[in-house]
Amino acid sequence: MTHERRTAKKDRSAGMYGLSGMMTLVLSGVFVGLSVLLVANSVRSISTAYQRSQIVEQAQDEVESLRLRNLELQEQLDYVTGDTYVEKEARDRLLFTRDDEVLVVLPETSEEQGDGEEKRETVDVDADLQGWARWLDVLRNGV
Repeated sequence: MTHERRTAKKDRSAGMYGLSGMMTLVLSGVFVGLSVLLVANSVRSISTAYQRSQIVEQAQDEVESLRLRNLELQEQLDYVTGDTYVEKEARDRLLFTRDDEVLVVLPETSEEQGDGEEKRETVDVDADLQGWARWLDVLRNGV
């Protein structure tokens, strides 16, 4: 009887070990499957994060470029709205002069006739001189 009990016990334990081995195999497969899913998800997350960081970097470069352009435009606006630019444009385009200057328009020479622009020069004179005295001063001292 002892031998029969041992054999029956062996048969039952062999079946139990076989079932346990099957459970281990199934659990190992589930573990490997979950591990593969986790790794794939991690790789996808890393890839998405890298792409987003590239987009952010490009946006930052564009913002920096636009800031520099804005600064250039602001400097240009400050110059154009300043008194220096307004005076220069009034003198060059509108032929304005200061109170103490005389506008002298010189006739075009044959070499200069092609450009269609009059040549002009301004001369500083004393404000207390009369018209004829100014001309006399220009003739004596030159332009």
